[in-house]
Order: sequence, then structure tokens, then C-alpha cells
Amino acid sequence: MESNSTIRGLKDRIAPLFFLSAAVSIVNILFLPIIFYVPFQKVFELTNEQMGTLLAAYASLAVPGYVVGGWLSDKFSGKTLVTTSVLSTSILGFWMATIPSYQTLLIIFFLMSITLGLFLWSAQIKCLRMLGDNSEQGKIFGFSMAIDGAISVILCIGLAYLVGGSIETVAGFRIIILTFSIFFTIIGIGIYFFYDYKKYSAKQDPNALSDRITLKSLLTAIKMPVTWIIAIISFGVYVESTALSYMSPYLNLAYEMPAAWAAIFAAIVRYGIKIVAAPAGGLIRDKIGRTAPLVYSTVTPAIIIILVLAFIPRNPDYLVLAIVLAFAAIFFSRLSYTAANMPLAELKAPIALAGTITGLALMLGYSSDLFLPTLIGHLLDAHGVNGFNYVFAIMIAGMCIMLSGVFWLNYEGKKLRESEQAEALSIELDKKSS
Repeated sequence: MESNSTIRGLKDRIAPLFFLSAAVSIVNILFLPIIFYVPFQKVFELTNEQMGTLLAAYASLAVPGYVVGGWLSDKFSGKTLVTTSVLSTSILGFWMATIPSYQTLLIIFFLMSITLGLFLWSAQIKCLRMLGDNSEQGKIFGFSMAIDGAISVILCIGLAYLVGGSIETVAGFRIIILTFSIFFTIIGIGIYFFYDYKKYSAKQDPNALSDRITLKSLLTAIKMPVTWIIAIISFGVYVESTALSYMSPYLNLAYEMPAAWAAIFAAIVRYGIKIVAAPAGGLIRDKIGRTAPLVYSTVTPAIIIILVLAFIPRNPDYLVLAIVLAFAAIFFSRLSYTAANMPLAELKAPIALAGTITGLALMLGYSSDLFLPTLIGHLLDAHGVNGFNYVFAIMIAGMCIMLSGVFWLNYEGKKLRESEQAEALSIELDKKSS
């Protein structure tokens, strides 16, 4: 049954949608070693393997903690969890701005496994899910990614431009970290005042707030195909995304792109492209009514483009061509990045278990954080620019894994539709016979 909010569109939900979307942009602090790879490495004096190990330190607790985070989001107010996550991560950002040693950085990134891994992801996805029904999920998550992308691009590109050549100095990079930390402190306060958790939870499921999440709930979620479908899609997306994030240092090393340009490029490909691609993909998905056709038609050309990119000469004369191909591949892949969030609504998973399902799925889906950044860093240290051959192979492998998860989603969706049709027909026949 459509809610009144569905009929009115998203207009009455702009404020909560904005602040929830801005909340997830807090991961820019976690991904500073990726977005600003070259300057971060120089300022903190790290090897490629140490750069990867920072994200592995985050993943060490965050990956198993996603299950706990899912349970927490079903047990407590998602608003409280998201607000706590954003504010506490901002505090860690202020600590990072002191430009500490590598050992201290490891502690900071490990603590972010608590502030982000336990408190943010499942709660934020559940809060977004509650803003609308299945017919709106593509728009909600698509526009959410666009908002996240717009904020991230403005901050990253704006700061890279303002700091300029001093981006590789301690003073210049400290400005970047402090700006992120101050901005997200404001966002955390905004979530507290602009998102009415009880209101949206009651609209979706009046009993959701009173449902008690137990071990049985966890076992129920484990048995549900939707949990494993989200896990497979998320794993593929995240493997692909992690590998794609190395496009910036690749262009710097293989095509001599300046460090400041590389930082701007990283911000555009990680966030800027999805400002257009994510909502466009979401709108297409909602119009089709299913996720699979969108993913099949966007991931396939992305794989082809990446293959072409991997084989063009590594020479500064080909820099423009490499940039164009990278943009094209990432645009096509970003069109379907909302796919991992669609199964909850598409397969009609219960709202009361949404956090638990998401937490379990993310634990498996994001498990590549435990090894992939460190592995890629090791490959680059060992093989130099030729190590990117492995990175391209990892990108394609991630996309293929994603396709397999979407194939399963399509199969389960078809079964659900047939079951609903059979049930409707049975009810109609019973009415006629009576």
C-alpha cells in the first residue's frame, strides 16, 4: 500500500535525505589515503604496503563488526547510531590532523572500525530504506549517492584547488583534514535535528520499534537468500571499487599526471561521476521495476572499456585517452552501484530484520578490506607500474562477481513474483467459489 509520502514524492523528505546522505560522506576521512593517495603517502612518509595496511587496520574489526552493527541498528535508534558515528569519526579526524606517526595512524584507523563499521553502515542504509517503499528505492538511494558525491567532490576538488602545490606539505594537508572534520561535525548535529526516526519507522512497520531482535532473528537472516545476494553483490562492487580507486596513482605513475591533478581526478571518479550516474541508474531501475536488466547492460560495457584501458601504451602522450577511458568505465559501473541496496525492497525483506540482514551481508561483502588494499599495495611495491596489470584483473573479477549476485537476485525475484501471482489467483478463486 502506498504511503502519503510516496504520493507527494520526495519533497517532504529532502532534509532527512540530505543529512543521511551527507553522513555517509564521513568516509572521506577513512579514504584520505585513497582520494589523496600521493600527497598522503608523502606527508605521512608511508610505503604502498603501509598505505594498504591502514585500511586493513580498519577492516580488522569493522568487517566482523558489521554483524554487530546490523544488530545494533535493529535494537536501537538508527538516528542515534548515525549521529554518534559521524561525530566520533570527526574527532578522529582532528587527531589525524596532528600528522602522527604510522603506529598512531594504525590506531586511528582501527578506531574508525568502531565509529564507522559498528555505528554507521547498517543504520544509515536502514534509515534510508525507511524513507520510502519499493517503488522509490532506486530514487532514494540514487539521489542519496548523488548528494554524497556532490558533497565529496566539492570538498575534495575545492580543497585540492585551494591548497594547490602545498598539498604535499604537512601544513597544506592538515588544512584538508581539519576542513573535513569541522564540516562533518556540523552534519552530525544536523542529523540529530532533522531526521525523525520514530516517524519513518512507524510508517514502514508500526511494530518495528517493539520487535525484539534475538539470536533467532540472526539465524533467520542467515537462512534468507536476500542476505547472501546482498553479500555477493556488495563483495563484487567493493572489490571493483577498491581496485578502481587506484586509477589516480596509476595515472600519476604511468602517465605523469601531476599530484594535484591526480587528487582532483580521484575525487571526480570516486564521487563526481555518481552525482549523475547514481540517480540516473536509480531512476532507470525504478522505471524497469527490476535491478538485473540495469546491471547487465551497464557492467558489461564497463568490463570491455577496462580491457581496452589496460592495453593502451603507458606514455604521457596517451594521458588524455587514459582519462577518457577511465571516466567511461567508471560512469557505466556507477550506473548500477545502487544494486547492492535494492534486494531488501525487491525481495520484500522485513523492515524489522533490515539491519541484521544488512550487517551480515556487509560483513561478507566488505571482507575484501581485510586483504585487498594490502595485497594491491604489495603488488605495486614489488612490480611498480606493471603491478597495475593485477589491479585491472581485480577490477574485472569484481564486476563478474557482482553479475553473479544480480543473476541470483533476478532468479529469486522471479520466484517471488510467481508465488504472489499464484497466491492472488488462489484468493480470487476462493472468493468466486464462496
